[in-house]
Amino acid sequence: AGFQGVVNAVVTVQPTNLFSLATRAKLWTSFTAFRLQLAPLEAAGCLIPGGAALLAARVAQALPLTYGETLAFTYGLQPALRCADLRPGMTLRIDYGDYAYVGPPTVPGTGGARNAYNGGGSARLRVRRRPDGTLGFDALLDAFAPYQVATPDQYGQVAGLLDMEAAGTALAYGRLIYPPQIDGPTYVASAPNPANNAALLFASSAADLETATQNFVQGGSTGGVGSALPFSGRVALSLEIGVTVNQVPARVPLGTTLRDLVDGAFAVSIDEIAPPNATSNLSLKLWRWAQPSLLPGNAPINAYANSQVAFEPATRIVPGSNLSQWDLPLGVGDVVQWSVPQS
Repeated sequence: AGFQGVVNAVVTVQPTNLFSLATRAKLWTSFTAFRLQLAPLEAAGCLIPGGAALLAARVAQALPLTYGETLAFTYGLQPALRCADLRPGMTLRIDYGDYAYVGPPTVPGTGGARNAYNGGGSARLRVRRRPDGTLGFDALLDAFAPYQVATPDQYGQVAGLLDMEAAGTALAYGRLIYPPQIDGPTYVASAPNPANNAALLFASSAADLETATQNFVQGGSTGGVGSALPFSGRVALSLEIGVTVNQVPARVPLGTTLRDLVDGAFAVSIDEIAPPNATSNLSLKLWRWAQPSLLPGNAPINAYANSQVAFEPATRIVPGSNLSQWDLPLGVGDVVQWSVPQS
C-alpha cells in the first residue's frame, strides 16, 4: 500500500575482475558502487529499511572472495582505514579507559605526573534497527521520547549509551573507526585529545558514510557530512557476531576463525589435531546461512539446507600467505559442529 509503482533491479556481474588477482581493487570499487546504487531503492519504497544491506550481503556471499575479502565485502572491514560497519544483530563492545586527574601540570612535563588512564569496565550494546530505519542500541531507550544533552561536549564526545541514544546522534548507516594515532596511557602535558580516540560515524545514506569516512581519515572530522561520535577517555571498540558452536549459541569478535574456535576448545592446537599435509580424523562441519555458492546442483536456497562447507581431510598451507582451511573467518549465523578425534 502506498507504492506508486514497482521498481525492478537487475544486477549483472561481469566476470572480468572476479578471478583476477591483479584487479581485486577494481572488484571492490565496483561492489562499492553497487552498494551505493542500492541505497536509493529504500527511499523509493522498493526495499524495506535495511534491504539494501541485505542484498549487498547476499551478492557478496556469492562472489569468489579470499578470506580477507569476505570480511570486507560482507561487513565493511577495511584494515587500512581501521573501520568496520555496524549491522543490526551485532554487539558493539566498548572497553572503557577512564582518565584520572590526580594533579594538574603547572609546567609541561612536571606536576600531575600521576594523571593516567585506568580500566573503566566494559559494555556490550546490541545494534538494532528502529522502525524508522535508523540504528539504535537499546530497545527501551529507543521507545522513549527523544531527549537532548543539556550541555553537549564541544568536540561531540560521547561517554556511553546515554549520549549515543540522544536525539540526532543515530542515523541509518554507521561504522566504528580508529584514528591513525592514539594517546598513550599517561598524558601529563595537557588534557586528552578527542581526535586521538576511537569513534562512531553515522550518516543517512551509504554514500554519505563513505564521504564521512574519507573526511574523518584525512582531517579528524566528517566535514559536515553525517556525524562523528568520538568517545571520551580511551576506549577500545569491537564488534561481536552470533554463531552456534556444537549446538550452543555464542558471540565472537568479528574476524574470529575456525582455528580460534577449535584452539579454544582443546588443550592442543588444531595443527596437532589436524596437521598440515597429513590425513586427520577430525570431524568438523560448518553450515552457512543461505550461501548459494555452497549448494549442490539446483538445491533450493532454504536457510541452511545443504549449505555445508566441506573441509579436506588433509590440510594444505597456502604458500606465501601461510593460510589454511582453518583460517576461514566466521560469518553471522554460522553453525559449527565438530567431534573430538579418537587417539
